Amino acid sequence: MMIIVGVLLLSSGVICGLNWLSYHIMKQKILDSCSWDLNVCCGRTGAGRINTDIVNHADVPNLVLADPLHLPFKDKSFKRVVCSHAAEHIHDPEALMAELSRVGSEVTIIVPPIWDLA
Repeated sequence: MMIIVGVLLLSSGVICGLNWLSYHIMKQKILDSCSWDLNVCCGRTGAGRINTDIVNHADVPNLVLADPLHLPFKDKSFKRVVCSHAAEHIHDPEALMAELSRVGSEVTIIVPPIWDLA
C-alpha cells in the first residue's frame, strides 16, 4: 500500500490558494501518473475505470454509489485502486485500508497536505 501526502516547501510566509493547489494540481498529477482500475471516493474526478462515492457529486463516468467501507466488489477485483482526499474523513481508517486491500492488489491512498486538514 502506498500513502502519498502532499508536500510543498514555501520560501516566503505567504500561503495563498493552497487548497486549490492541493486538489487541482497535486491530486491531478498523481491521478494522471498511471491508469487506475478503481477510484474510491471519487468526488468530481473520474480517474478510474470504475469510480465510487457515497453520493453523485458530478457527471462522473462509470459511477457506482457505494459505502467505501463496504464496496460491492469481489475480492481482488481490481489491480490498481486509488482513494484520494477521503481517508481523513473516514471514522475508521483501518477498516478503509482493509476494504481497499480486499478489492485491490495495489492500493494508493492520497491524503491532503497538513495545511488542508483544518
